[in-house]
Amino acid sequence: MAQLASRPQSLSFIRRYRWQELSLLIIPFLILLLEMTQLLLANQDPNSSLNIRNLPLLDGLTPIFGLIAALIATNIVLSIFFRKADQVLLPLVGLLSGLGVLMMTRLGPDIPRPLGPINNMGSRQLIWVLVGLVICIGTMFLLRNTTWLSRYKYTWILFCFAVLLPSLIKGVLTFKSANSTPTRDILNLGPLSLQPSEFLKIGLVIFFAGYLNDNRDMLAQGYFRLGGLKLPPLKQLGPLVLM
Repeated sequence: MAQLASRPQSLSFIRRYRWQELSLLIIPFLILLLEMTQLLLANQDPNSSLNIRNLPLLDGLTPIFGLIAALIATNIVLSIFFRKADQVLLPLVGLLSGLGVLMMTRLGPDIPRPLGPINNMGSRQLIWVLVGLVICIGTMFLLRNTTWLSRYKYTWILFCFAVLLPSLIKGVLTFKSANSTPTRDILNLGPLSLQPSEFLKIGLVIFFAGYLNDNRDMLAQGYFRLGGLKLPPLKQLGPLVLM
């Protein structure tokens, strides 16, 4: 009886699974595997002939395999707890994140390797992607109601600009100085590091999501024409143009 009772539940889960999202993830998976394989082949001796012995080892594909496993795990979590979430965003995030991992793997031999236990640039980028996915899932569990984010959208964007302000001031002063040398402002968090501008990206996402949600009706209606375009009032259009 228990087996018969569990069978409808499993069938219901299969029907409700986010198959569209999983099928869209196949596209970035294939692209990233192909590009990483080409990258590893390009780094080999150009005088050697291509055969089974000199094909890329699985160790070289570890960053991409790690990203694929993380995206599949995220897809499973979303299918269990957040079935109604958008099914296009995760494949897009996977493709863009994978390209970032590829670029860091490609640039790894050409730039000084960072100090720390993780000296592979592609693996370091993969760790940041994993951290981002964990924070994303954690945010979805903690913030079931996101209206308060929309309520303080201007506060978030001002905070992000405030975090970025010291870097802007330092850049201007360095540019005006006689002996100016290129500098990078980086926040070090243990073996990981990030630029302050990363916080601005998060703030922009929160701001635009809240602003477009609050003003969707005003933005959808055209109040004056500019050529063939119908534009909303300047009060609603101004913040978008400014950002």
